[in-house]
Parts: sequence; structure tokens; C-alpha cells
Amino acid sequence: MKINFKNSLLLLFPVCSGVLLILASPIFGFGWLSFFALVPFLFFLERAENKKAAFWGGALLGFVYFLGVLYPLTSIDWWGFRGDGPVSQKIFLFAGWPVFSAFGSLFFAAASLLFFKLRRENPNLETPFPSDKLTRKNQLRGLASKYGNLILFPAIFVLLTEFLRSVFIFNFTWGFLGYSLHNVLYLQQLAAFGGVYLLSFIVYFFNIAIFRLVFPNLAATPPSWGKVVKGAGIVAVLFLILNYIGFDYYNLTKEKISAVKEEKTVAVLQGNIKQSVILPGSELNIEKSYLDMIDEAAEKNADILVLPESVIPGNITFMSDGGDYFSEDAVILKEKIENFLKEKFSDCDKLAVFGAGVLKNEKNYNALVYADGGGIFGKYFKRYLVPFGEYRPAFLENFAPQSSFERTPGVAPMVVEKNGVKFGSLICQEAMYPNLWRDSVLAGANVLINAGNDGIFGSEKAAQMMGIMAKTRAIESGRYVVRAMKTGVSAVFEPTGDEIARAGFQESALLFAKIKPLNDLTIYIRLGDWILILSTAIVAVGSWRWYNENR
Repeated sequence: MKINFKNSLLLLFPVCSGVLLILASPIFGFGWLSFFALVPFLFFLERAENKKAAFWGGALLGFVYFLGVLYPLTSIDWWGFRGDGPVSQKIFLFAGWPVFSAFGSLFFAAASLLFFKLRRENPNLETPFPSDKLTRKNQLRGLASKYGNLILFPAIFVLLTEFLRSVFIFNFTWGFLGYSLHNVLYLQQLAAFGGVYLLSFIVYFFNIAIFRLVFPNLAATPPSWGKVVKGAGIVAVLFLILNYIGFDYYNLTKEKISAVKEEKTVAVLQGNIKQSVILPGSELNIEKSYLDMIDEAAEKNADILVLPESVIPGNITFMSDGGDYFSEDAVILKEKIENFLKEKFSDCDKLAVFGAGVLKNEKNYNALVYADGGGIFGKYFKRYLVPFGEYRPAFLENFAPQSSFERTPGVAPMVVEKNGVKFGSLICQEAMYPNLWRDSVLAGANVLINAGNDGIFGSEKAAQMMGIMAKTRAIESGRYVVRAMKTGVSAVFEPTGDEIARAGFQESALLFAKIKPLNDLTIYIRLGDWILILSTAIVAVGSWRWYNENR
């Protein structure tokens, strides 16, 4: 691409789209902007002179967008680093911020380049449907020429900028465009049909549909304004239909919830304590604020008490002598915890769920522990660990600060049952991973627990983003989600995504809510990420067509 004044001005369009996407993201909450945020970028692509221009325009869009959505992650103020932790941590975070932004931008660049090559050149919106005299093959070609870009664009961008990008960046779904719909009418309910990838597909689809309406004169033969108005009507009707489907599903889910008679009272304890601050209480080094909340919850007859991740400093061992593990770490015998619980809960029907380290078979796990007055009877080992905090990725081992400990990942959902309720467990940032939640539901979970610690963030925006992800997981899974943070966004979500209890960032709170075990499976739980399979097929067909036309 030749650098001249005209091309330099065109580069403002990808920048504009990047800024609009940032504003549409949950960080700022203007979700409605997501439906046309990419229109300036599509205008740039239409005017791009060659593949190089398309590539660098996509890279610029992605870089601007990721600089905005990744910025809250630079607020992490504790990561368990040894020695000069705060210093090395800040250097690493602020050096890694533009690096990861640039890496993420490569996926937007690749998607932009692929779409530039495979798209139908200047699709003619005026072209009528092929006549009956044409062969079936030519009819299909005519339809593909007229409407192909409308499905090719979302298919390419969902596959490359979201799925493949997450595969290469620790499976993180942070920054997926589908999360921008969390506050847009009833569209968020469509996550129950196809997960967050379906929501992202919808966002990309409406962007290119609106672009074709806003800039009809880019077609080979400009359409009449009557055709433009007709097209706008079709897009509007489609938008209303999708919202109606979401609205209808919302009401249906509410009816199913009402039909379930069994319910439990859950208490969620948010002590508003940062991970970097340890304020030992008088028992088991549990912070005093949690001891008081435990007593209050027990007095108010809560059936289930959910405490955050790592609420008990140190590690639980199930060996009577404490074992010979991790001598620098505090070790707590299982019996001490059970004696503590017997004092707090004389009623064995009460359940306490809390986060702690667990030592087992010479391995250290980040765990959720399930216990009642009779003792510990269940646990869950975190499956996706925090890179750099709980382990160091091999390819960055020489660059990342050294963590103060290394965890071992769990390998299974480990569903725990109590009084007919089957609990699936997720810890902290596992809120990002739809596949983990789906695995838990398929393993039989009818209530989902997400305990963690968003106190590692200094930014409220980061904590809110994690809460929105958990909300999306509730809709996808069709389950109540109980989310307990040391501080952040602790909440109880219905399967509709409605918050029935919430504690905000840096707020100390004891939440009470009624939850119900649910057993129906959503379409997403049954079929998984079918939208990725469909997108792959669309891209494959587009590639095959391009190959045949250019060989």
C-alpha cells in the first residue's frame, strides 16, 4: 500500500471502528454501538486498493480495540510473585499490554485479508433473483453473489478473531464481541441457543448488513432508494424477530423456574479483602469479617454458604501428619477444618463451600471444598490455571516473573451432590471458559458455583467484565450461578441472566437468595459450539468458490 495523504485518511476508519468497539464492550456498556461499530472499517475494506492495505487496516483495528479492552488487566495488583513482586509485575504487565494487543491484532489482520480475498466484489444489491431459465447452479451462484458477504463476513471474523485467537491466547474469551449484548434487550438470551459465539456472529452480521444499507452506491449498479428502504425494513424485522425469540425464551425459562418447587437459600459472602492483604482471624487464619458473616448466615438459616477462593490461607492436607509437602507453605490438617465446621454447623444439612489449596499425592491444587457438620465430603480442582500466577507458560518461562507457587490443574468437572442438589464448580477466571461450564452440566450439575477473587484487580471494569461473563454462562447453561468473590462482583444469577443478588466492587456484603436445581438442557449444552462448525463450512465453501474462479 502506497503511503499518501488519501491512504492515511482511510486509516482513520479502522481506528474509528476500534474506538466504537471499545465503547460497545462491557467496559463502557454502550452495547447498542456494536451493531454498527464495524461499518467504518467495512468502508475502509471496500476502498482498500490491495491485500496489503486490507491486512494492515485489520491489524490497526485490532490493535486499537485490544489496547482498550485489555487495559483493565494492567490493574492486577497481586500475582503471588516472589521477591520484587510489585515492581516486576508492573513492568511485565505494562510491557505485555501492547505486546498482547499486537498479537491479538494479527487475527483481525488475517480475518480482514481473508475476507478481502473471498468476498464478492461489489455485490450488486439491485440484481434481481435469477430467472427460471437459468440452471439451478446459476441460481445458487446468483444468490451467493448477492448475499454471500452477509454470512461470509461474520463466519470469517468469528473463526479467526475469536475462536482461533482464544486458542492461541490461553483460551481466554476476554474481548469477544458477543459480550457487548449483555444489556441489549433480549438478544443475550440467544446464548442459550449457540453460546457467546452465536452472539458474536449476530454482531458481525448486523454490521455488514447495515453497511450495505448505508453505502448502497458502492454496488456496481446503485439501487433505487425504494430498494434501500426495503432492505432496511428487512434488517429491522430480522432484528425484531431475534429479540422476540429471546423474549419468548426468557418467559419460557421463567415459567420453568416457577414450576420447580424445590429451592434452597444460599448465602454469598464477600468480605471486600484484596488478595494481597491477609487479615487473620482467630480460627484457621480465616479473616475476621468472614467469621462474622458465617455466624450471621447460620443464624438466618441459610442452607448453603458460599465463600470465595482461597478464603483459608495455606493448604489443606488429608494426611494425619501433614505430610512432607511444600515446607514454605502453611499446612492445615483436614481434621482442624472439620472441627471448626462442627462448631459452626450442628445441623448436617447445612453446606459450606469455600476455596482453599489442597495437597494431594505431592501435588498442590487450587480447590473448592464442600463440607457440612459431618466434615469434608467433596472437592473440585481448578482445571484452567492462571498463567503467570499459578503456572508459567513454557514459551514465556524466561520472561515472566516467577510465581511464589505452582499449581496442578484438575482434569474433570468433579460434580458434588448434597441433598439432591448436584453442584458444578468453577474457580475465578474459569468464568471465561464456556466449555468448562458445559462439561459440568453434562456431568449432571444442576446448580453452578463460581468462587474466586477479583480483588486482584485494581480496576472495577475488570471485575465487572468477569461478572458479565458469568452471567452469560448462566444463560448458556440454563442453571443458577452462585458467584462469590473476595471482592469484585459477587452475585446470584438466574438462568435468564437476571441478577437476584449482587455485591459491587470493593463492597463488603452478605447476600441471600433463593436458588433452584434445574435439569433441562439448553440447545447450547446439547449441541455445543455448532456456530463454529457452520462458520467453518461457510468459509470452506467461500474458499472453494474463490479457488475455482481463480485457478
